[in-house]
Amino acid sequence: MNDKAETDTIALNRYILPLFDGKGSTKQNEKVQHFIERCTEADAFIICTPEYHNGISGALKNALDFLNKVHFHQKPVGILCASGSESTGLNALNQLRLVCRGLSGSVLTSQVVVSPDKINDDKQIDHEGVLANIENLIQELIPFAEFLKERRHGEYV
Repeated sequence: MNDKAETDTIALNRYILPLFDGKGSTKQNEKVQHFIERCTEADAFIICTPEYHNGISGALKNALDFLNKVHFHQKPVGILCASGSESTGLNALNQLRLVCRGLSGSVLTSQVVVSPDKINDDKQIDHEGVLANIENLIQELIPFAEFLKERRHGEYV
């Protein structure tokens, strides 16, 4: 991995946000404000969702609803899915890709599906192929993030 990259993790199962109300009143919530600030500061996103009934997590969709194009414009997005098997996950990834594109995110063409048989009892990925796919996604994301950051700040002509 690139030593210059800094990471920040938001685990939505621990970082519980209120339901988005569409009117903006829930944006006044302290956790929501903190979430929005963290996303504003990000130069790129790697978003992983479990697959639920061929779609993304409701908690993830709710969190993304608090954001808008300002938070994703000219920022690359890498997507991953934890699915029930190797042959599933694509519907959730396609849905996530669509939502992120709706937010003006530059979603990478590469994506990763992680099935339960690739995760050990400690809930860690222990399959070399999947780990290599994740590393490749990160290696694709970092230079794209650096390029787009320069563009956002007017350093690239």
